[in-house]
Formats: sequence, C-alpha cells, structure tokens
Amino acid sequence: EDSVMPFRSALLGDVIYIEDQLVLHRLHPDNTWQYKVKDAVRWERFLVYEKRAIYSNWLKDLRKIKELKPDRNREVESIEQIIMDKLIHVEEDIELITGNYGKKLITILNIIKQGAKFRTLRHKIGVFILPSIYKLYLYYKGR
Repeated sequence: EDSVMPFRSALLGDVIYIEDQLVLHRLHPDNTWQYKVKDAVRWERFLVYEKRAIYSNWLKDLRKIKELKPDRNREVESIEQIIMDKLIHVEEDIELITGNYGKKLITILNIIKQGAKFRTLRHKIGVFILPSIYKLYLYYKGR
C-alpha cells in the first residue's frame, strides 16, 4: 500500500506533499521491519519478492491507464519501459536466489556483462549466493 497509493494517485492526477505527520508508525514484534534489524540477508531476499509484486502491479495499473486515457499512451509507455527494466533486475535476483549454481553463475556473468559496479556485484553474490559469508562480513564490518 505504501507504493500503490502514491503511484495510482500520480497516474490519476496531481500529487502534493504535506509536511505534517498524518499517520503514526507502530513497531511491534511481528513487523517486517524487524527482519531488517535481525537478519539483513533475509530482509534483502524478502524485498526482492516484494519489488516483483509491486512492479507487476504497477504494470497492470499502467495498462489500465492506457485504456482509460489513450492520450497519455506515450508517457505511459516510457514509464512502462522503466518499470520493465527494473523488473528484469529483480528477476535476475530471483534467479540468484532460486537457481542452481550453474544458473547463478550465468546470471552473475550477465550482470558483469551489463557493467555492474564491484560493490553491486559483491552485494548480489553475498546476499544471494553466499549468505552465511555475507552475514559474517556484515558482522565484522559493523564492529
């Protein structure tokens, strides 16, 4: 909902920023936020699937806007392309989570071929291929 409402609002009309606090943020033991604090690798993996769902829903919303407002097709198509590019990266991350080591290696090689920076590559290998080692890295980095 945090990403759906602003996106749909922007598609349907103007969005304004209100500086006043309108909602209270409540923390409790079952919040997904707790994953980020307790287990960064688990949190990162959770976010990949969440991004996939968000981007897929945004594409559905864009298709609906194209039906309702055909005069905005060019604008909507450019937004669709941006989201499709993001979705491709998310699908690569899912391949790194679920694929066998051969597929993971091919995915990493494709990411290198696309010109990924070393920091991005280290992060993807750590989170998605060698999570235990990455957890140790984060632990010692934080000391």
